[in-house]
Amino acid sequence: RDGKTCILGLIYGPGGAGTMNGKALVSVKSNGVWTSPIELMPVDGMRDESFGLRVLLSGDGTTAFISSYNNNANHQDAIYIFV
Repeated sequence: RDGKTCILGLIYGPGGAGTMNGKALVSVKSNGVWTSPIELMPVDGMRDESFGLRVLLSGDGTTAFISSYNNNANHQDAIYIFV
């Protein structure tokens, strides 16, 4: 939203297609150039949780909200917040 921060959710990474572990990539625009993306992944990640299915940035681009489902053995969904 701030025009200087971009987030992309990838539900098929880092384990590759079929694992759906997921990750999110964040890049910042500085002096007209996009930086190399930073990878965001949950510390409690599980196979097939689809982390990164939905992603959202705060209006000022400083906070990322990333969803996952089947987050644990009880198949509960979760939202992760990265500042």
